[in-house]
Amino acid sequence: MFQQCKRAVRWRALGALGAAAACVWALAGAGAATALGAPVFLPMPLGEQALINPALLSGDGRVVAGSSDSGSVSRAWRWSIDQAGEMFIDAPMGAGSMFVSGLSADGARIVGTAETPGSMVRAWDWRATGGGGAGGAVLVSTPGSNVPVESPQVSGDGTRLSGLALDSAVVLGGGGGGGMTILPDVNGQTPTVTALSFDGGAAAGLAGDLFVNARAFRWSEGGGAAGVTGLPAGFLATNVTISGDGQRVAGVAMSTGFQSVGFVAGADGVAGALPAIPGGGVFWPRSLSGDGLVMLGDDDQFLGQWVYVEGQGYRSVSEFLAAGGVDVAALNSAYDVGAWYDMSDDARSFLALVRRREDMAQGYLVVTVPGAGAISVVGVALLVLAAARPRRR
Repeated sequence: MFQQCKRAVRWRALGALGAAAACVWALAGAGAATALGAPVFLPMPLGEQALINPALLSGDGRVVAGSSDSGSVSRAWRWSIDQAGEMFIDAPMGAGSMFVSGLSADGARIVGTAETPGSMVRAWDWRATGGGGAGGAVLVSTPGSNVPVESPQVSGDGTRLSGLALDSAVVLGGGGGGGMTILPDVNGQTPTVTALSFDGGAAAGLAGDLFVNARAFRWSEGGGAAGVTGLPAGFLATNVTISGDGQRVAGVAMSTGFQSVGFVAGADGVAGALPAIPGGGVFWPRSLSGDGLVMLGDDDQFLGQWVYVEGQGYRSVSEFLAAGGVDVAALNSAYDVGAWYDMSDDARSFLALVRRREDMAQGYLVVTVPGAGAISVVGVALLVLAAARPRRR
């Protein structure tokens, strides 16, 4: 799941696929793809607009969390495809605008930042009550010392939370110091965690100041924190995330002259450049599958979005969905897709910001590849069973 990238939304149409044959990805435990139900559309609350901060999709693909602007204040909300309508998250007492920065794999724990009196920005933490119902968000402080926390992220299993406390990176929950682990400086710079692994035992982020001297790092329990190596000299890191299993770190490195490279590093912290996308552009990853073998991302000119599968290369998002049995022509006839923001841990569900063509209502769309079970990864390649054309209406 992608959690950190903040970019202006540029509307772009995916366009209908041509008549070229597509391949059906093998689905674990499934002999063939089944028909897709209608994509699930979440309209924005009446009178509110989506923010530049991308909404997030839970690891299981069933919960969307984000923020919207009512004109005077930004509100955080949670929406489940199993329930009717969105649910606004009650702000902590005295807090103003709220923004979402992370959610657990089942969507039962959501974290973000809130504007509080005195112009302070504080982390907040929300947990679902019994049955997934509403519960108020609470401001986050370190245990015992009650130091305010900023810049939160949450692990996939919902047991751990990371953030900044008095210029120190901390991971709350689990073992160590009363349920708190303080991360050491990396290359003399304070680290900021931008993503946690599923169990919170590994993290990735930036050490230093964004666009000034930021370098990517990886931390793990027992292994400590170390900078990612192998990137071009002088390039600064951004958009750093980590796979659910904690074994892969991906992001973008950029020079002061705005040259960029998308990279992926293994548990050893040594990065390699991701291949160029078709046409020669640079791939900027924004979301990883649980094992890190599938990535959703953009090209460096924001002219298209791609799914990269290790050992298989790139497909446009529309081609990838069509290959899994999604009727992309029907989807494009019903929705104007602005940007694909996130994908589930099994790389089967995708989240997009869209406008519904029939009434131009803005909202979010969850599209799920048909079939039972997760996409099967064999070695480093997705197994191809058969060729098929996208269904047409």
